[in-house]
Amino acid sequence: MAIWPGRASAFVMGMGLDEWPAMHGWFERIRERPAVARAMAREDLKAPAKYVGRHQKLDEKEWSNMFGAANHAAVKGD
Repeated sequence: MAIWPGRASAFVMGMGLDEWPAMHGWFERIRERPAVARAMAREDLKAPAKYVGRHQKLDEKEWSNMFGAANHAAVKGD
């Protein structure tokens, strides 16, 4: 469940789950949970309009900071 909010925000940027039917089913089952439905309905938790439909392009350094060697070094304390 910890990854669900990040996956939910990816839809805002146009990244769907059509290629992964099992993950799509899991995502929909989580979305149907009452507490999740209440949170998703809150206006103060919706993605700002300026981010809706945007596709983020990361350069090599940004990618490394988020997912690559720079991130791993930070986690390991290097």
